[in-house]
Amino acid sequence: MAESNQMPRHSDRGFTLMELMIGVTIISILAAAALVGYGRAVKKGRIAQAEAFLAEIAAKQELFESFNGAYLTSNALCPASLGGGAQSVAMDVSACSLDWQTLGVNAPRNTWFQYGFIAGTPGGAACADPTGFAGACASIQPNTHWWVAVARGDQDGDGVFSTMFTTSTMGGTVFMADELE
Repeated sequence: MAESNQMPRHSDRGFTLMELMIGVTIISILAAAALVGYGRAVKKGRIAQAEAFLAEIAAKQELFESFNGAYLTSNALCPASLGGGAQSVAMDVSACSLDWQTLGVNAPRNTWFQYGFIAGTPGGAACADPTGFAGACASIQPNTHWWVAVARGDQDGDGVFSTMFTTSTMGGTVFMADELE
């Protein structure tokens, strides 16, 4: 039998360099888009955790007030500091002020946020916005029992904080600024 010097069919040759480069480019673009989407999903999960914990603080404040006739206040953020960069920190309420322990919240094990709460009574001190939470006291009516719960966190270590708060007069609504910073 005589050998043939014919060129192999296209299906026998494999891929050309150009076809491979186009394939790698498409995969790179898809991977980059997926990475951005993943980062947003992670931040939204952290925000959801913070909102849930603020809701728990709100519920515990109402429970405390029903037994004691006033809301509980704390001047200490918990945890006392955030980790450097975009790291979570362990949150141990027993290491925070006694007010946190008295409130009886079930803190998340790890968090990217610091939390705080303040409260007041009729005729007591007026609500003053906690540092970094402009407008937190805007809905507080004078001569009422009130509380404000706040959260702040730097999720990506860039010095810009996601901030959120809720109050006794907001009916469970959480106000957020720089949600995904």
